[in-house]
Amino acid sequence: MITANYEYIPGIQKASFKLPFKINLEKLERFFKKKNMETKIKNEILTAQTTDTYIYVSRNGYVQIHSFKKNTPPLSV
Repeated sequence: MITANYEYIPGIQKASFKLPFKINLEKLERFFKKKNMETKIKNEILTAQTTDTYIYVSRNGYVQIHSFKKNTPPLSV
């Protein structure tokens, strides 16, 4: 497995990596739909998204994840 490329931008986190095997996009799409994610397959790439996360998966194993979750520090009491 190729190591993840992780970079941090305030408010945006991105990870990309390659899996050592091919992906069945149709099965993965059904899994994401069960998790209430919006999905579509176009040009051999599966796109799945929630309100704050985007996932791109290609049939040959490349994966990119973009997260826009706010990282706020916990309130001190």
